[in-house]
Amino acid sequence: MTRNLSGILPLSAVALGLGSYPMITAADLQSLDDRALSEIRGQSGITIETDLTMTADKLSYYDDGQGVHLEGIRVGSSEVPGQGAFHRTRTDIGSDAALNLEYLVEDRRVEFSDIRLAGAPGVSMGGYFL
Repeated sequence: MTRNLSGILPLSAVALGLGSYPMITAADLQSLDDRALSEIRGQSGITIETDLTMTADKLSYYDDGQGVHLEGIRVGSSEVPGQGAFHRTRTDIGSDAALNLEYLVEDRRVEFSDIRLAGAPGVSMGGYFL
């Protein structure tokens, strides 16, 4: 008996909290023994798509008593303020047991409004974005 896992993406995305898929109830889940599990063959791996938006007031990094503060951190769309940057990750295992990862990022902007060295109040390197 061969089972098709092409419909597993919505379950995975809900389990990871990465999508707005319909709620799946426990009645939809099936317990599989080792024999049944060994007969499962997937078709195209797992694809996760997200719109990433992140903000943080400050991120500080210290090493050997020296530090830097990244302030006003924003990650999101470079074209539409307030929107997320598109990320897609595809994971698959080839017939030769090779792990295939495809990672696509579109329209992303990473911004720091100010960069300051710890121990140097009032000294700023200014903002930076990429």
